[in-house]
Amino acid sequence: MIKLTGDLKKKYIIIKHTTPVNTHGGAASVGAWRVCPLNVLETNITGVSLASNRLTLPPAKYFVQGWKSFYSTRYTQVKLYNVTDSVTCLVGGTNNFWTWSGCLGIAGVLNLNNTTQQKQLELQYQVGITAATLGLGIGANYGEINVHTFLYFEKA
Repeated sequence: MIKLTGDLKKKYIIIKHTTPVNTHGGAASVGAWRVCPLNVLETNITGVSLASNRLTLPPAKYFVQGWKSFYSTRYTQVKLYNVTDSVTCLVGGTNNFWTWSGCLGIAGVLNLNNTTQQKQLELQYQVGITAATLGLGIGANYGEINVHTFLYFEKA
């Protein structure tokens, strides 16, 4: 038997982009910052929601970490963007996915304590070349859903 210890009452948010078995993550388009698809929300924080690829957060300080998969998109970067205030919150990794796949990470502290207003956030990406169908992640056919993006927020 496994005995769990520690604080299991942490306030958290998990955001994912998932697709069914053998389904790719979608096309990555070149030319500007684009919104990453997000379709799964798990949380125990009141006031958090996910709609149209936008995460709504109540005022607080959050520790953020996560990753986004890409395939054959050349020079690629991700960022967490505050749509409400039109400002970049966190800048993630940069890499060159020439003809292979990989993930870019993002991590940092997001401080929304200086406001009483909820904020809408997007995970955005920019790529060096359009990659149709597979650009936002390759789908596997192993009987499980595919996870192309994973973000974890922990409320401080």
